[in-house]
Amino acid sequence: MLFCWINYTLTDAPESCTCLYAQFRRTNPELTSKFMSILNGISVAGDIPNLMEAWGAGSRPEAAVQAGQ
Repeated sequence: MLFCWINYTLTDAPESCTCLYAQFRRTNPELTSKFMSILNGISVAGDIPNLMEAWGAGSRPEAAVQAGQ
């Protein structure tokens, strides 16, 4: 299970302020055998500090790596 807690305040912020963009997607790669886009439709100035890709129990990450080669 994944748990996430984010607190926020709506206020005016300077342009140099860091923004948080979050997306969560899930699919069963064993059934679809398709590539999944991690980020799309994002067009903002700044850095991407963290991307995460995870596999669940019983999945085969080596199959995904081989498919991407």
